[in-house]
Amino acid sequence: MSWSWWLLDEVSESSQPVGFVVATPAVSTAWRHSDVRGARSAMLANSVVPAWVNNRMPQDEAIVPAPRNQLGRAALMLGLLAWVFAFVPVVGELVAAPAALAAIVFGLLGLRRADQGVATNTGEAVTGVLLGTASGLVMLLVLAVTLG
Repeated sequence: MSWSWWLLDEVSESSQPVGFVVATPAVSTAWRHSDVRGARSAMLANSVVPAWVNNRMPQDEAIVPAPRNQLGRAALMLGLLAWVFAFVPVVGELVAAPAALAAIVFGLLGLRRADQGVATNTGEAVTGVLLGTASGLVMLLVLAVTLG
């Protein structure tokens, strides 16, 4: 019995992609047969078929990028930091003022990303803006009371 190598590069009748070299016994009737595709799938009936052909996966799905939630999360963290330091006199103003301002800016940018559908953390961005605004007002109140 002689062996030949066939390069199969089409989809078999069972809709399973094939695209690798298979060692099969030489079947002289395969190329004389009018249904070459049927002969090829008959030869592949007992062979292992890979899940790829020509660098394509069986499910050609659209690749969805990961959400860009960094700005909303940064706004939340900076808002919390500003809220904690807003109640501390003197030193609190040095930390709370820049953190509150950054929380408001990052929160608004995070909301813009969420509206565009790029980010998924609208709640974190809104909370960052609210905490930044509230801590800025509390910081101004504490500053007014201490300088008073």
